[in-house]
Amino acid sequence: MYSTMDDDAVAVASANCRCSRMVYVGNIAFNASEEEARGACELISPVLSMRLATDAATGKRKGYAFMDYADDAKAQSACRNLQGHLLRVRPLRVGLAITHVSSI
Repeated sequence: MYSTMDDDAVAVASANCRCSRMVYVGNIAFNASEEEARGACELISPVLSMRLATDAATGKRKGYAFMDYADDAKAQSACRNLQGHLLRVRPLRVGLAITHVSSI
């Protein structure tokens, strides 16, 4: 499971988390194509991989994705520069994604 982080946590994650190159992108219009979402995120740097969330039962898009950048600096730049970027007239919500590891 992934979540977004506030600005204070970004600094901590960049220093301590190996996962800080993964970026959460939310508020993606449901009718935006995968190419449009990737293209918006590649304004910063090439995206190594992209996971666009879909409902397992219906296959409909959930309105968010995870983008993997080459390094922490590019991911942090995406967070700063894509926050509020308009994609199909909807402002994107962008933040570093972190992986929650269970203690099992």
